[in-house]
Amino acid sequence: MPFPDIILIRHGQTEFNREGRIQGQGNSVLTELGRSQAAAYGRLLAERFQPLAPFALYRSPAGRCAETTALAAAAAGLDPGAFVVDERLKEKGYGRWEGMTRPEIAGGGEERELAAMDADPWGHRPPGGGETLAEVMERTRRWLTGLNPAQPVVAVSHGGTGRTLIRSYLALEAEEALAIAMRQDVVFHLSRRGLDVIETGADMS
Repeated sequence: MPFPDIILIRHGQTEFNREGRIQGQGNSVLTELGRSQAAAYGRLLAERFQPLAPFALYRSPAGRCAETTALAAAAAGLDPGAFVVDERLKEKGYGRWEGMTRPEIAGGGEERELAAMDADPWGHRPPGGGETLAEVMERTRRWLTGLNPAQPVVAVSHGGTGRTLIRSYLALEAEEALAIAMRQDVVFHLSRRGLDVIETGADMS
């Protein structure tokens, strides 16, 4: 099935990212670095992908994606209100682990669950109502296959969710998709040529 060109953006660094906490479908605000990263996304869009008018615009409903979108749109000369909010682009649900660090999870007696996730990152379901990455891939693929293949797309989403989109788009094996660093100082350009990872010049430290 043909897919359109997609400019895939991960939200900027959040307080939870900086603290090593699992976010999932909860939220945490952008740090100062995250706001800088978001503005850098917009500058790159304006410099490399003009004209932007033909692009379809989408974002995850998460607050950190709304904040990233607003800052990137301001830098790119786009209307943040023009981004369609799509639930299928939200992050993987991590159940009761959301807001926790790995040491906190292990300290709560769930070392075996963490080991199970590490052993099967695509199929493991976090306890307390979490999702598997395979389930996330099912919903993101529904979004992907519903796009107009003739209209390029900008999508603001998440690390785990973005990984599933890249896997579907490129028909990767699970291990290949897991090897991709879902950085916050680059944009991911998916096209018939494959995956281009484009540096924004933003800091990652």
